[in-house]
Amino acid sequence: MHSTRTAFIRPSARLQLLVAVPMIALFAAGCVDTPADPLPDPGPIVIATTFSETGARAVSARQMVAGYRMAVAMLNEAGGIGGREVRLVAADDESSPTVAARRYFEFVASDSISALLSPYSSPITEAAMAVTEAAGWPLVASLASAPSLWAGRERQWTVQMLGPATLQHKGAVEIAAQNGIRTVGIVHENTTYASAVAQGVRTHAQANGLEVVFDRSYPLGGADHETLMSGARDAGAEMLAGGLYFPDAVAFARAVKATGYTPRLIAMRVGAEDPLFLEELGDLARCIVGSSPWIPRMRTTGFIADGPAFVQRYEAEHEAPPNYAVAAGFGAVELVAEAISVAMTAEGEVDRAAMRDHLFAFAGGTVLGPYEVNPLGHEEAGAQLALGGVQLQWQDDGSGGLVQRIIHPPEAAEAEPCLLPASKPIVLATTFSETGARAVPGTQMVTGYRMAVEMLNEAGGIGGREVRLVALDDESSPAVAARRYFEFVTSDSISAILSPYSSPITEAVMTVTEAAGWPLVASLASAPDLWEGRNREWSVQVLSPAPLQHKGAIEIAADNGIRRVALVYENTSFTSAMARGVRTYVRENGLELVLDQSYPFEGADHEALMSAAKDAGSDMLVGATYFPDAVAFARAVEATAYTPRLIALKAGAEDPLFLEEVGDLARCVVGSAPWVPRIRTTGFISDGPTVARRYEAEHDAAPYYGVVAGFGAVELVAEAISVAMTADGDIDRTAMRDHLFAFSDGTVLGPFAVRPLGHAEAGAQTALGGVQLQWQDDGSGGLVQRIIHPPESAEAEPCLLGASNAG
Repeated sequence: MHSTRTAFIRPSARLQLLVAVPMIALFAAGCVDTPADPLPDPGPIVIATTFSETGARAVSARQMVAGYRMAVAMLNEAGGIGGREVRLVAADDESSPTVAARRYFEFVASDSISALLSPYSSPITEAAMAVTEAAGWPLVASLASAPSLWAGRERQWTVQMLGPATLQHKGAVEIAAQNGIRTVGIVHENTTYASAVAQGVRTHAQANGLEVVFDRSYPLGGADHETLMSGARDAGAEMLAGGLYFPDAVAFARAVKATGYTPRLIAMRVGAEDPLFLEELGDLARCIVGSSPWIPRMRTTGFIADGPAFVQRYEAEHEAPPNYAVAAGFGAVELVAEAISVAMTAEGEVDRAAMRDHLFAFAGGTVLGPYEVNPLGHEEAGAQLALGGVQLQWQDDGSGGLVQRIIHPPEAAEAEPCLLPASKPIVLATTFSETGARAVPGTQMVTGYRMAVEMLNEAGGIGGREVRLVALDDESSPAVAARRYFEFVTSDSISAILSPYSSPITEAVMTVTEAAGWPLVASLASAPDLWEGRNREWSVQVLSPAPLQHKGAIEIAADNGIRRVALVYENTSFTSAMARGVRTYVRENGLELVLDQSYPFEGADHEALMSAAKDAGSDMLVGATYFPDAVAFARAVEATAYTPRLIALKAGAEDPLFLEEVGDLARCVVGSAPWVPRIRTTGFISDGPTVARRYEAEHDAAPYYGVVAGFGAVELVAEAISVAMTADGDIDRTAMRDHLFAFSDGTVLGPFAVRPLGHAEAGAQTALGGVQLQWQDDGSGGLVQRIIHPPESAEAEPCLLGASNAG
């Protein structure tokens, strides 16, 4: 649509032209010898409205009518409309739709009324619209946002100033979601506009993954504020969203404090955006959010004035800045005045149909902001299309007071959102191998734990509560770990637990946690016998089963003519399970196992084992190991002049530190991993690329999958806690367990789903796959890790080492 305004003419100049029109007409008639009889004086243009001078809507309605009055005053100072004075008739509707309807019937039946302005609020405006639509009188709805007033109604005489009510808390809900808030409580007045605000909260909460845990309406003027706040508190609502008017906004803010309710974020509409809100509440307004289509520092221009001139005039008269209700009232007069100027007949009458047509077709600006509506004939004819808005929050001003700042949308934000204080922290406890044989991967795992907790807290914690991590050294000892976990599960200060590193140590811990009834996410435990036939009730697995981890390497060997395999493995649960898988896949692929040798924990004679593999004539070495043995075996291969065509070492060769330890001895060595940084994943706290970038920035290296498995375990635990949090802030461990066993979705490590409760392998991972990685030439004299299996993910063909050892 296009504007009907004269181009490049200042508002005041346009008004002067309107005043000059009658004089120009007289000069144009100068060819007549005798002047015509003067036309009768048509008198003033009378614009009528009602407003809530008394009753529940009085505060905001008085602001609206202050905008009406100031606009009429400035209009008359500039010459009125077509040189005619404009007068405003404003009657009290007592905040009553019935009274308003009766007043508007009197207006449209009167010969002295030229045009109309709307009352305040959606319910009262709706009653007035029933009269004005039937009578065929244009009406600009200054402060009516309820979508139901336009949706499917095909209005013919009524246009809207404000944007839809359903959008007015959208920004606040998005802010809540971005800051880790997961539950919402809604209270709303059971009237048209306030109900529409509440419906918008429900819609945007669902779209942002928040759960509405409390949703109550109350009758006009009938809110039991403290009872409603107690209900929201008991439901565990971390965010409170109100669809209401100014008096209830103030009362609910006071009731939050009175009931000891501690939501992280409060959003009140209408009310919190108003400067009077701070006057009423003082420091209780801290961090409360309101939305507004307009604020004084926005630059706008309308038919009568521009934004700065409007604000300056209001502040001079009222010693306070105007709020959006004043601007909406002023803007409505601008629209009505311009429509009258377009629709004025030569006899000084107002053609109401022409005025209506202008209002429905016009696209331009007012002091409130941009204006454009759905055209006549549209099912939502008259509904506003152009006006957006901002989320405002009361924040510290740096001098002990509060000031209102824009926090949304991001492109207009003046500050980051502030959240209200959380209650006591959530404490997660774990052990890890800070010392001993498992120290390298154990430290990587706990690095993932720590980074996940940091990012969780940066986003607002869990339910607005800070998360803390207690991580103790288990010395790579199952016995030490079991003792530590007994202390955790008998402590009043521990909220939930995370697992240690490795299958043997995790197995010792599971004995304690299963007996105590504490959920445990086994971050880095792959041994199948931890789950096979065990009917676990409290423990779930993050990694894929150990027997699968050399499957791809053996398939590669078979595809490349390798036939004789040597297997060496540590005689512990995880590595023994890997060895069992090796035997299975060697047999299935037609290979021969020529050496099958275990060694005790921390007791490998690496060179003796490599000599045995060499003497057995093996073309492939498979090690079911941990990192220190993987490094030692790679060195022993060189020391014994053993020349297998392919080497696969897990755990160890997949780790970036493996290259640092053994240098070119890593060439063509294969490791398996459930994750690499270039795999795209998403979890409860973050996504894979973000985690990889953050880790690289902090450690100058790409993360190993053990880091990401730790991070993903925290995601699972945090999401389970958020689901299982009670109204009192306690954690229902049974609910947490039930969530973990039933959950099927992603973490930064990859997909997660486990066997359900009651299954013989309950808790065993069923969803996570993995890749085979090989150290290959990088083209510059060094080595780089590339995916070589499965074929659909492969980045390169496998490389093989020197001649066969077969005799």
